[in-house]
Amino acid sequence: MSNLTRSALPQITTAGFAIAGAAVLLAGTPDEAPTEIRAEVRLASTESVPMSPMLEEPWWLSDNDRLFGPAAAVQNPLAAFGGINIFNPVGPGGWLIGNGLDASPDCIGTACNGGNGGLLWGRGGNGANGGNGGDAGLFGNGGNGGNATVAGMAGGSGGRGGWLVGNGGAGGNGAVGISPGQAGADGGRGSDGGAGGNAGLFGNGGNGGNGGTGARGANGFTGAAGDGTDGAAGGAGGNGGAGGAGGTLSGDGGSGGLGGAGGAGGSGGHGAFGSPLENDGAGKVGGSGGAGGAGGAGGAGGTTIVGQVGAGGAGGAGGAGGVAGNGGNGAQGDMQVNDGRGGNGGDGGDPGAGGQGGTGGPGATTGADGADGATPTSGGNGGNGGDGAHGESGAGNLAAAHGREGGSGGDGGLVGNGGRGGAGGDGGYVSDGGPGEGGAGGDGGAGGNATHGRGGNGGAGGAGSSGPGNVVTFAFGGNGGSGGQGGESITGAGGDGGRGGDGGHGGNNNQPSSVGGGGGGGANGGSGGTDGGDGGDGGRGGNAGSSSGGVSLGGPGGNGGKGGSGSTGAGGAGGDGGDGGSGHSEEAVSLGGFGGSGGDGGDGSSGVGDPGQAGSANAGNTGGSGGAGGEGGSP
Repeated sequence: MSNLTRSALPQITTAGFAIAGAAVLLAGTPDEAPTEIRAEVRLASTESVPMSPMLEEPWWLSDNDRLFGPAAAVQNPLAAFGGINIFNPVGPGGWLIGNGLDASPDCIGTACNGGNGGLLWGRGGNGANGGNGGDAGLFGNGGNGGNATVAGMAGGSGGRGGWLVGNGGAGGNGAVGISPGQAGADGGRGSDGGAGGNAGLFGNGGNGGNGGTGARGANGFTGAAGDGTDGAAGGAGGNGGAGGAGGTLSGDGGSGGLGGAGGAGGSGGHGAFGSPLENDGAGKVGGSGGAGGAGGAGGAGGTTIVGQVGAGGAGGAGGAGGVAGNGGNGAQGDMQVNDGRGGNGGDGGDPGAGGQGGTGGPGATTGADGADGATPTSGGNGGNGGDGAHGESGAGNLAAAHGREGGSGGDGGLVGNGGRGGAGGDGGYVSDGGPGEGGAGGDGGAGGNATHGRGGNGGAGGAGSSGPGNVVTFAFGGNGGSGGQGGESITGAGGDGGRGGDGGHGGNNNQPSSVGGGGGGGANGGSGGTDGGDGGDGGRGGNAGSSSGGVSLGGPGGNGGKGGSGSTGAGGAGGDGGDGGSGHSEEAVSLGGFGGSGGDGGDGSSGVGDPGQAGSANAGNTGGSGGAGGEGGSP
């Protein structure tokens, strides 16, 4: 112990006992002399006895003039000053020796602060509902700050430790942010943690309180009609409280509080289904996802003031960022109108950034800096595209309608995956007596793109419809729709291309000729920062039916899509070619459809994509040729 310590302790202790002695002398002289109490008894006869004095307690032990303990009463306004009851020097709440009183859990306002400890000895009382902790006297620890119990209320600060010896109290924790009560409202911010209390000459500083968590943003609204609304952003996390300073002569600084985690973003609302009462009948677009809230900053570590003997407090870790909301799905188109395309999916939101870690406090040994909060590595996916409407059937001289294209998948947020493209609608069927051609399938929607996530897969093409029965000219099956392009990604994997739709069958009755529909082509896979996406397979050609004219031709198979290129990984595999359709073997002219060609494999740095397989020719009187195999990608 230093010379300063040896000389300071006796002097300060002597001064404390001098204060105590003076207080007892003052307390030993009551404001008024005790009044003698006599009980007068009136006898039934004319005789009487002298009134005698009653037994009394000493004034310092009586209920009305108690000097020691919590029941001490104030006799007049001069007995209390500065909020101190001079007739309660010792015991709970005593101003000389005693612990400060804790705040009641149902307190309001300043009543939530903890009471101070006795001048000589006693810890500070604990705060409640965001109130501050009470300070200690010469010896004792500071009271802890109260935790916040209402959104927007900060945690209470810790009380000061004893002037001579004592640790500072810990700060209270912040509260969770306000949750929104309606669609489209952002989540509330978490409140800050309270600061840790400082120590006196000897002691450690109190730790700071943790910041509150941000509230989740509201989801977007999905209505009966119209596009989905965007999801709201999550609330930011509260900051951690600073650590208290260590003792002036010796003691470590308190650690800073942890930053609160950011709230999650709300999901986008889904689009409404297409309606026949509208002009286009297209499915409506999904809303975008909300951004995640930022994490709160960690509190700074406490310092040592003069002696630089103790270690500085460690900084608090920053809060984690909030997860982003997903985009809403696009809706399916309506089949009873001209334009029944599927709605596009909504884009995913971006995640919240992690909070910055607190700085370590200086001291003989500098406290470690707090780690920065983590930023989410997933979430915020794009919404899926809506499926295209199926084509309306035709009757008599009404042509069958083609299927409609699927909606595109929404783009992923910063770390989210792209949404899947919607499937194309199937072509409409032609009944007997129609013009002779089944409806073609709609094209699949493209997959959504991504930044660090995976690209979305393309939607499958719709199937072509069968040709009619009794007509006088021809009967063609509808062609299958093409698959949707796979989504691309900058650092993640590319999405797979969509499969082509199958061709429709030719009619089966008394047509002069019957021709199967061609299979739709498979789409290319998306390029990726790692691996490329696989190409989609080609659709199968439609089979031909019987015909009165003796001509029956199977439909050709669709070509496979090319595999996507991979920047640091393998290229995607090429899609397989579709098989050709079969001709009707009993006809004079019956040809099987040609098989589709396989797609080329994608280029890659660590591996090449496999080539797609050629489609096989199907039987007729004369089989069709097989498709060519795709080429492998180059490294």
